[in-house]
Amino acid sequence: MVKIITHDYRSEFHRALASKLLTYSLGRGLDWYDRPTIDQIVVKAGGNDIRFSNLIQAIVDSVPFQYRR
Repeated sequence: MVKIITHDYRSEFHRALASKLLTYSLGRGLDWYDRPTIDQIVVKAGGNDIRFSNLIQAIVDSVPFQYRR
């Protein structure tokens, strides 16, 4: 299982993790207009070599998080 996640589906795993963390941090569900933000978060966090701390920092720096109500 770990080999599959770390090699075959790495980018999908990173997008899913970023989506779930962003959902939790915003306190609302994600919509179609949040997709570019998720892409930016994954790229800013390091692309294929993401560290968890970089992912959290990218979420905190994102526009939806900065301007949440």
